[in-house]
Amino acid sequence: MEKLKSVVWLCQAGFLFELENTRVVVDPYLTNSCGKPRGRFDRMVPPPMTFDELKPDYVLFSHDHRDHYDDETVPELYKRYQNCFFAGPVSTCEHFKNQGFSSLKFQTLTKGNSYDFNKFKVLPTTAYHSDPQALGYVFDFGGKKVYFSGDSEYSDTLAEDIKKVSGGNIDIVFVVINGKLGNMNWQQAVKLVSQLKPRVAVPMHYGLFAQNTEDPNPFKNELERLGVKCVLFEAGKPQNI
Repeated sequence: MEKLKSVVWLCQAGFLFELENTRVVVDPYLTNSCGKPRGRFDRMVPPPMTFDELKPDYVLFSHDHRDHYDDETVPELYKRYQNCFFAGPVSTCEHFKNQGFSSLKFQTLTKGNSYDFNKFKVLPTTAYHSDPQALGYVFDFGGKKVYFSGDSEYSDTLAEDIKKVSGGNIDIVFVVINGKLGNMNWQQAVKLVSQLKPRVAVPMHYGLFAQNTEDPNPFKNELERLGVKCVLFEAGKPQNI
């Protein structure tokens, strides 16, 4: 497996994980398809990367909501990167096929199974969200365990489920903090991180939509008071963590 070199935040819950020779993208939302006139959620900031800059080898989705599986982003990636492989829960696989794309290029992911993509491993875990098939992920990047919450409410059983899937240790946590539309708030996210005891925590799902955002600084300040390093990403800028 390849080691993790750097991470780029794509806004919302989108990330580019740059491995030694592989680029793994999660929940890319690179358009304004949620905005007017088709919806009420306009972007407050432009996409931090272009389709040509992204260059994904793998694209994973946590669930089938437009700011995670985007009807406009996915066709562009499918068209431009013919060797790219896609993966996600059943709901996103059905969406993928309904857009006319080949199911041979999509791996359906289910909780309780481990998926070895040769360059990295993915272990789906629980997410409590309005899409009942939503998933969180534990990635194994060359032995480094990275938890990505996707969209999820807090639950007293969530940390234990994640630890069970990961084998006990989590190095980095990427967690939602916005506290709206089916997601835990920053105080609950602090509680989850304190239960997982990672080396680093990264807040996400804020700063894109005016109706659905949060200030990440209280989350950061509280974690640092508890002795956990917290990194606030600048969208589009690679971070080594």
